[in-house]
Amino acid sequence: MKSKNNQPRIIRNLVTALIFVSAMFYKVPIFAAMTEEEAMSSLQNQAFYVGTKTLIAVGTGALTTLLTAAGVFLIIGQIGKYNTAQNEEKAKHKKRGIEITIGTVAVLLVGGILTWIFAIYGVSAE
Repeated sequence: MKSKNNQPRIIRNLVTALIFVSAMFYKVPIFAAMTEEEAMSSLQNQAFYVGTKTLIAVGTGALTTLLTAAGVFLIIGQIGKYNTAQNEEKAKHKKRGIEITIGTVAVLLVGGILTWIFAIYGVSAE
């Protein structure tokens, strides 16, 4: 009995997926009469496109800055813990400090690489 009740649901899902996929291949009429260069030029001048590029660039920079600042504060905190710890606990705090430092450097590298990649593709905070 359950298979009979599920059949309409499966068919409905397949029809929905087919409609969605066919809609993805539908051309927008305004771009259909344009050449590829004209369509890209028209698209790149739209406010949504320019705003999205700027948002990506600014968001990446801000996130990198915030994560780096948090990493620096954590490193300073670990240095304080290391300095006030007893001899038995110093190794633990030293290891944690090194882990935080490596993580902070990794965040800086990833942020720099993303900024570099975005610059290649023309995404910048203008």
